[in-house]
Amino acid sequence: MSKIELKKKIDKLMEEWANYCHRPQSPWTDSIFVKDGAFPFYEQQEPKILFIARELYGKQNKEDGLCINYWDERAGMDNLGVFQSRLLYLAYGIINGQCTLQDWLNMQEAKELDNSFAKSNETTETKTFSYAFMNASKILNIQGTQIGDTFQGFINDSENLKFIIEEIRLLNPNIIVSANLGDLGLMGKLMTFSNSIKQKQADNLLNNENRFIYCFDDKIPWIDTWHFSAHKDHFKGFYEPVCEAAKILLG
Repeated sequence: MSKIELKKKIDKLMEEWANYCHRPQSPWTDSIFVKDGAFPFYEQQEPKILFIARELYGKQNKEDGLCINYWDERAGMDNLGVFQSRLLYLAYGIINGQCTLQDWLNMQEAKELDNSFAKSNETTETKTFSYAFMNASKILNIQGTQIGDTFQGFINDSENLKFIIEEIRLLNPNIIVSANLGDLGLMGKLMTFSNSIKQKQADNLLNNENRFIYCFDDKIPWIDTWHFSAHKDHFKGFYEPVCEAAKILLG
């Protein structure tokens, strides 16, 4: 699917999804809906990575209307936090098949990686890389709590689950990495465990209660790891195990 075709289909899906959430009598009728999807040049990546988080935190500003774009929020960040930095590290490592300590030590700082993220090769001296991003819940968490009051109801809703599945299918990633969604019930609704040799090998790297290997549509490997802002070591907690597991799964 071309860049233009993908954008049109994602835009249409987001419009339909937002209309569903804002319908009369909906529990989210007056809530802010956060649109997301692919960043520029995602469709050119090999492999294509989809990151899935829980929900966006923020303040409800009615002047912005009832819909905002995740990528506008991302572009408006003055400083990269732990969350965004880890996505850059993981995306770069997975796309380039790099997972060793030496790879990590040679890697650019997050702010430097961000200078080439989702940009044309004509505007950056280094190789462009990109990814797709989505939140499981599209409702803005304005409470500042770890999980907003609306999150569980959102992912338990059968129509929202259909929209989630459709977004993943449209983005058609080669691999998915999510932020500790396994303990919130979403994985059991969408995934199956795979018994392939590759997945068993990758599981050996992710063998604790907060990391699992799943499979979407019986073909797309899905790594569920720690929350992207978790207080874990960048290399040992995220980069090495996730990038090495991805290299096995994609190999």
